[in-house]
Amino acid sequence: AFDWLRKEGLAKRMLVVAPLSTLHMTWWREAFQVTPHLKCNVLYGSRDKRFQMLADPADIYVVNHDGLEIIATELINRTDIDVIVFDELAVYRTQSTKRWKTANRIAQRKERVWGLTGSPTPNAPTDAYAQVKLITPSQMPGGFVAFRESVMVKVSTFKWVPKPSALKVVESAMTPAVRYTLDDVVELPDVVMRTVEVQQSAQQKLAYDELEKRLTTMFAEGQITAVNAGI
Repeated sequence: AFDWLRKEGLAKRMLVVAPLSTLHMTWWREAFQVTPHLKCNVLYGSRDKRFQMLADPADIYVVNHDGLEIIATELINRTDIDVIVFDELAVYRTQSTKRWKTANRIAQRKERVWGLTGSPTPNAPTDAYAQVKLITPSQMPGGFVAFRESVMVKVSTFKWVPKPSALKVVESAMTPAVRYTLDDVVELPDVVMRTVEVQQSAQQKLAYDELEKRLTTMFAEGQITAVNAGI
């Protein structure tokens, strides 16, 4: 879409704000594969390196969410960067955070602002409020309290639950938009499950027993540092 805008003379340069893990492996690689005629600079590393890569003329600049603050003033002054893409937009679902305020300060001064997300409301319908305020503030003329009352109902002193119409309200607020459901884009065959039992080799069993012994000891001594049960 950005490439088309450039060809039509409607855009000059684009900034992509994305998760750290996707800067090279997703955005730089996809930019090269889809639009190899466009130059893409990844703004990551030391403070000096970020400024150096930003000063180097390119068509697309890619930076991580928390790295945006470092170059915020320069981005505001760069009038040639007129398109911004916020990947994983839901990280901006809290308006009071420094991350959101920095992003909004830049977005307010740019011609086109796009947001990409697969889960805009991971916790509650109200998650959409700050995201819409960032991307299309005209779609959210009222305050947070008014929006919360439009999508949720208070059932106790500290508990709110979504209204049956919440999804429709969120979809309406997050427009204009291109939206695909999983069924629209994925064609998979029916799941076939098969269990095959195999014996461990002597070397595998030795490694497994050693791992179990070591991790059990770590657990007993309280050495577990994983941030959640999944890890």
